[in-house]
Amino acid sequence: MSKAWFELEKMEFFAFHGCFSEERVIGNRYHVWLSYMTDISKAASTDNIYDTVNYIDIYKTIQQEMAITSHLIEHVANRIANCLFEKFNAIDAVKLKLQKLNPSMGGHMHAVSITIEKSRVDKK
Repeated sequence: MSKAWFELEKMEFFAFHGCFSEERVIGNRYHVWLSYMTDISKAASTDNIYDTVNYIDIYKTIQQEMAITSHLIEHVANRIANCLFEKFNAIDAVKLKLQKLNPSMGGHMHAVSITIEKSRVDKK
């Protein structure tokens, strides 16, 4: 068995998350970084995309979850991680960073972020 980490870096989404009603109307930009661990043994020997976790499908899953409005980025990040485990049995662990750009703080701030780590064992 040969395990590897894949990384999808700085995916950008426009979404409507936030506690304030204005945030859920106006929307905001978000960046997502995802690392996921999976066994690459079969794909490494067959060179066949059907023997791996297709990162295009991972991206589409994150995109779909980002489109579901939530109040808290904690909720969004946790929901994305759980959805990845549900859809992709070959994923053993995830580390996800969700960054909200220019949050409503009453002053200038580049971003606020949350980083979560989960393994399939933790998911249960």
